[in-house]
Amino acid sequence: VVISLTDIKPKAVSQGYGQLGVNRNLSNNWQSVVYYFSKHGLSTHANSRMVYNLEGKYKTFATNFGIDTDAADNASVRFVIKGDGRELFKSPVVTRYFMPGFAKVNIENVKELELIVDDAGDGVTSDHADWLEPKLYK
Repeated sequence: VVISLTDIKPKAVSQGYGQLGVNRNLSNNWQSVVYYFSKHGLSTHANSRMVYNLEGKYKTFATNFGIDTDAADNASVRFVIKGDGRELFKSPVVTRYFMPGFAKVNIENVKELELIVDDAGDGVTSDHADWLEPKLYK
């Protein structure tokens, strides 16, 4: 069984600018990273944190990620995935023209999933970040 994370309401969301985009980017356009378009995804702005209550029901979380195509050239972020407070994945610094990255992590018995985007240490200017096709696998 595969479930899109976009179908689950987060229990907490905080971000540096705007509101969480679900299946749309922060400009209310289609989400894309270097024109790789996605029907399902979460768009946010550094520094951000989304928390999902999974109740230990899933085995794997997988997602593509990157800077949204609508962002300016100077955008740069890092993507972090945590399970029950433990870091499961941390991307290198991602900039505007990087191809989408991919992360797949074991979340067996994880009760709380966190998706974090930080500003890569250089400020939040234009740091529009997309989690594309975020999926939970039972």
